[in-house]
Amino acid sequence: MMFKQKRILAFAVLCAFLTVVFPPAASAQNAGVSAAQSAAGTEIKPSGFPQWAKDLRRGEIIAFGSFPFAWFLTILFTDLARSAAHDWQDIYWPWPLKPEGAVEMSTGEYGITLSIAAGISLIIAVTDHLILRNKRYYNRMREIQRPPAEPAVERVPLYPQAEDVPAEPPGQ
Repeated sequence: MMFKQKRILAFAVLCAFLTVVFPPAASAQNAGVSAAQSAAGTEIKPSGFPQWAKDLRRGEIIAFGSFPFAWFLTILFTDLARSAAHDWQDIYWPWPLKPEGAVEMSTGEYGITLSIAAGISLIIAVTDHLILRNKRYYNRMREIQRPPAEPAVERVPLYPQAEDVPAEPPGQ
């Protein structure tokens, strides 16, 4: 195949993939339902989920969000430890300082650093969850210990603006 034919084939495959993943909005209109109604019907309201599901989602976000930072720092400290173990030879220096032909980590070392980074991410997510539960607990206890509220009294000024003040006081 020529290069142009390959590009056309790749574009056709991409378009077919996108129509499967993202169905056109016209399909909802063909069924007698407007696009706004179909979007409103599939809307997920966060208030409808139980608290444990919201906490699990927050934990996932924090774990996956902290993983790249944990991975980078784990590789950096692993490289520093390898360099220190080999008398600070320059072929074992960490990433930004590695010279040409530096000794790379083995597959086992990468597996260990991956496991450590995943563990650190999980520890961060669990710590956040414990802090959040503790905060909710103390807020609940504060609500229980709060004295009953007094009725709210709204004060409305007799004359809200200066030009509304009469020249003589009323009743004279």
